[in-house]
Amino acid sequence: PWRMRVPVGLYNVGNTCYMGSVVQCLLHCPPLQDFFLGAVGHDHSCCGRARGAPDGDGAAGTTGGGPDGAPHAPTSADPLPPDVCVACEMDKLYLETFGSSVGMSDVLGALSSLADPNQPGDGDGDGPVFCAHKMGLPLVPSSLLSAVWTCPTMAHLAGYKQHDAHEFLQAFLDTLGRDIRKFGTNMKKIRKRAMQFKKKEDSEKESRDVIKDIFEGKLRSVLVCRACGTRRTMSESFLNISLSVLPEKNAAGDKGDAQTNAASSGDVMPNQVNSSSDVKDGVDPVTGNPRRRLSVTSCLNRFTSPELLADKVHCASCRQKTPTSKQMTISKMPRILVLHLKRFDLTGTPAKKITDFVSFPAAGLDMGRYLPHWREANRTASPLPADAARPPPPEHPRVPYDLLGSVDHRGGMSSGHYTANLRVGGRWYACNDAFVDRADEASVLDGDGGKRTAYLLFYGRRA
Repeated sequence: PWRMRVPVGLYNVGNTCYMGSVVQCLLHCPPLQDFFLGAVGHDHSCCGRARGAPDGDGAAGTTGGGPDGAPHAPTSADPLPPDVCVACEMDKLYLETFGSSVGMSDVLGALSSLADPNQPGDGDGDGPVFCAHKMGLPLVPSSLLSAVWTCPTMAHLAGYKQHDAHEFLQAFLDTLGRDIRKFGTNMKKIRKRAMQFKKKEDSEKESRDVIKDIFEGKLRSVLVCRACGTRRTMSESFLNISLSVLPEKNAAGDKGDAQTNAASSGDVMPNQVNSSSDVKDGVDPVTGNPRRRLSVTSCLNRFTSPELLADKVHCASCRQKTPTSKQMTISKMPRILVLHLKRFDLTGTPAKKITDFVSFPAAGLDMGRYLPHWREANRTASPLPADAARPPPPEHPRVPYDLLGSVDHRGGMSSGHYTANLRVGGRWYACNDAFVDRADEASVLDGDGGKRTAYLLFYGRRA
């Protein structure tokens, strides 16, 4: 039952489209909805009391839109608790968004009356008052914005300057995860003091890291000495994957030549797909300039292909620096896969935005081919005679992902605008600040004829 029926617009309170578009995708992320709404995993009232916030509720919630609810900039006079909790503001925004999506107003006030016997009920004293209003009225996320600007870990995003949506996503998820963990730790201490709960399962429940459970995956990095074949592996976590959309000859680390380097050195690349076959000529509908047509699959292929490092690396076996190749694969797939298309090239002079069209599937993005066993180059494979038939590579397991939402960017380096596309209840919606319209799948996938370029893609792993 705790599912949004329709998306709700979020007012732009001054160059905050970077925040609004990302928050829209997070609000309609099913695992996060289950945590905040279904499981009440971070009750803002309880967290506020644990932090000593006024009335146990922290800052005021979001405000309904319209002429009387115009957005305003956060000021020092806004009612912020001493210890701002971004997770509390997200919990309140979830409740307000859910209420607006089903036609209920003042959800926060109605819920607070449950805990306060002096608050008016439904006329019989049995429950809160939920006032009906029109479904889908937009909200003003001023409280969340104030918390973001006040939070020390996100202070670099404060102010009315334009900011990058990907930078906000990374900082927001880190901060959200930290605040959720902190609440779990506080509740665990309170319960132990009050009721002396020492059950193992209770401890594990409170220490659960929700953001990592949902968004975290693991990359496996393999360094291979080109002289002796010694392999060194290491693992690192990620909450999103950044994919280059630069022309291959200009890609960082000469990634575009990775397949050529691998073939010339004898590497065997299972499930190899030629990324160049996904590149087609096209014309930018805005500037009229020619541009390439890529695909997310070709970008992932290049990301997981071996590359010859520009500098030699010390090899313990050779006892000297030797030519070394590096390859990244995905050893752990996340529940929610966020792909970032690196459209802003800051390496050149002047900096520029890459407007090349990148196609992506609405359903069935198969990530199984990028698992280490099926993707890593095997330099130690025994060579076959020239006239011998090479056996076909083993079939990789299917790990399908379906598109949940996306963040698009319109404009250039100096100015632009972010919008979001959401799939809710099997239907697509286009969210442009406070305005929400029905959209067809084709316009989501092609960026309305190329007027918008996909920047962030949110995929959910199919059960």
